[in-house]
Amino acid sequence: MGLHENAKKTRLIASTLGKRKQLIASAAKYNMTQFVADEAEVLGVVSFTKKRPLDNKEKARITKATRIMTRLITLPCPRPRRKIAAKMFGLSVLTYGWVTRTIPV
Repeated sequence: MGLHENAKKTRLIASTLGKRKQLIASAAKYNMTQFVADEAEVLGVVSFTKKRPLDNKEKARITKATRIMTRLITLPCPRPRRKIAAKMFGLSVLTYGWVTRTIPV
């Protein structure tokens, strides 16, 4: 039994802009230049090489994390506990998906 993935989802990305030129040249040999992209998303994690504005998913993560952390500030407990809660619940939402990019906060 073989696994057949949707070819439209295929993405070829390079780790740097310099390597992207090599990738395009190599992809041209195999008639695969249509698959060369600046970014790819795999299981919710975005990887890319060019600077770009935040997409809607990323903006939603920032908004959600901000709401969570705002609520945690009001907890009636010592500050060290609130910091631990913020790391556990707020930052985990915020950092999900950023692998090759600094979190824009």
